[in-house]
Amino acid sequence: MLEQLISQDSQKFNLLVVDNNSTDESLLYLKTWSNFFGDRITLVSNSINLGAHGSMRNNLDLIQTEWFAQIHQDDFYFSNHIHVLSQEIENSTPEIVAISTLMGSMTENGKRIGSPPRAAMFISDHDQPSALVQNLRTHCVPDPASAFRVNTYKSTLSQWHSTSFPDTEQILKFCAHGIFKYVPKETMLYRENPQSQSHSINKSESILGTYIALTRFFHSHEFISIFNLVENQKKTIFLDSIFNAIEFRLPNRTLFQLLKISILESLLNITEYSDGVVLSYSAETFSSLGFIFPSNLLLNLSKLHETHPLGKPSITRVRELLDFLEPQVKANPNHKKSLLSSIHQNFGHLIPLKLRVRLWRFFIGRRLAPGAMSQFNFKPMCQSENKDVECE
Repeated sequence: MLEQLISQDSQKFNLLVVDNNSTDESLLYLKTWSNFFGDRITLVSNSINLGAHGSMRNNLDLIQTEWFAQIHQDDFYFSNHIHVLSQEIENSTPEIVAISTLMGSMTENGKRIGSPPRAAMFISDHDQPSALVQNLRTHCVPDPASAFRVNTYKSTLSQWHSTSFPDTEQILKFCAHGIFKYVPKETMLYRENPQSQSHSINKSESILGTYIALTRFFHSHEFISIFNLVENQKKTIFLDSIFNAIEFRLPNRTLFQLLKISILESLLNITEYSDGVVLSYSAETFSSLGFIFPSNLLLNLSKLHETHPLGKPSITRVRELLDFLEPQVKANPNHKKSLLSSIHQNFGHLIPLKLRVRLWRFFIGRRLAPGAMSQFNFKPMCQSENKDVECE
């Protein structure tokens, strides 16, 4: 990591280095870094291991700049990484709250491999409600390749005692504060490590942790502020897309239904039973659960307000991603790699980035193979006056 930092094209950065209560000689080694960075480096040591998010929160007050970027010790950064982010920061407008570059991939042992398609290859900067749906379905703002506005980061911090969903929960809150900038340049390699903190938790903890985090978010002022940004004629589309995304993220049907009811209850309270779309959606949901009285009451209330038919369009334009595009995720660990998977993993990184993006678009757009492992959205909220935006 020291060599990567020294070799950065731009050295216009301060360095905050945190030793997370290491038990080896790491702290002694880190103290030698002052020989290279002088007074630009601040070294701190946590009294206990706080985990990645806890360590960040515990030391965030030491960052004095308007923007910051995280450099993860187990990833590899190209020499242009800080320069690219710095240029984008200098040219950013006030509404931009996060800037992300593309991540390549390497194995746990450091061998470069073909990376799965990243969201930044397909999406553009667009409105906040669409960004919420997009990141709710698939996390699109990777911490290792991103720079964040410090004040926004501080104001959106949530729990840090669990490694289940904390980064996505925070990014969902970010959507209420501004827009994201995606830079189509590969500036780092992400280490595909199945033993990392976020990947090593069991399935039950992951699902329940996701449910708890989503419950917190959908009862936050950030979600309400985003909901208020949605035009009345698009609220049905928005809610449809929200619940479709949650169902994708939360495979447990019972927890999904509980969360859906909880969200609608919150919206009924916030809108004071005056929003026709929320009333209609709630009436239909309660009816599907067999709740006769609340269903009829809400339906009658909805008739007093302007309503829009519940359709099945989506804010997002979603395409299935092929399972061989994400070789690090396997439903069955004993499943043999396909020929395409092997070719991609071993030689995909040799394909120039622009050509790689075109190939992803070709494969994904035509759904050439079954077995989706992830989904992205490619388009913002439907706007009929914009011919460049397609809606399903």
